[in-house]
Amino acid sequence: MLTVERIVVLCVGALALLKDVIHKRQGRSVTDAALLRELAREKSASVPDLSSRAKVSQPAALATLIELEEAGLIRLTAEGGAEHVRIAAITEAGRQELARL
Repeated sequence: MLTVERIVVLCVGALALLKDVIHKRQGRSVTDAALLRELAREKSASVPDLSSRAKVSQPAALATLIELEEAGLIRLTAEGGAEHVRIAAITEAGRQELARL
């Protein structure tokens, strides 16, 4: 016979799986798509240039670019301090994702 503890564990597990499915279906945001589109036009671009062209604030663009890099869709140069401008470049996986969008 199922105990209350087992029922709770079963429900929590089912909710976690449902959350994962829903999260994966959400796909890319409008900002993700805009930045990938801008990067696909050139081999690389600076974060300030991308944010301007995609009409997104620089902090929002950088946060999105970091997420895209974690997903393997772009590459970002390392942070080099206050005077350094980071450069983003689209990867082949990024081009494929953009084609899918």
